[in-house]
Amino acid sequence: MRRLRLELKQTMDMYSTACKEALTAKQKATELHRWKLEEEQRLEQVRLAQEAALALAENEKLKCMAAMEAAEAAQRIAVMEAQKRRNAEMKAFKEAEEKKKAIEAKTYDFMFRKYTIEEIEAATNNFSRERPTLRAKARFCEWD
Repeated sequence: MRRLRLELKQTMDMYSTACKEALTAKQKATELHRWKLEEEQRLEQVRLAQEAALALAENEKLKCMAAMEAAEAAQRIAVMEAQKRRNAEMKAFKEAEEKKKAIEAKTYDFMFRKYTIEEIEAATNNFSRERPTLRAKARFCEWD
């Protein structure tokens, strides 16, 4: 009986030790599983942060390209407007020159009056050697 009790006690001790070891192993497995889940969450957060950073960098790159294109367009517009202004200035200068020439040409026209042959004949009494009459002189000196 003693021997059986001793064997039973040893068996119960071994069973208790096995249960404790199983419980410790289960706790370690649970802890390792929790640690693994935390590591996966951290890796997922790092991956999401990396994707967000890449998306932000791509967005900034697109903004930069758009700003560069806008600057180039503004530069082209400024060049075109400067060319238009130069063309307008040249056109205005040419028009002023033409107007000046036209005014000078008109000035010359007013300096001399053009008479028709009939007016000259009437004023000179058909080119006679006699002195022109007062009436012919008056008509000859009239300005239109």
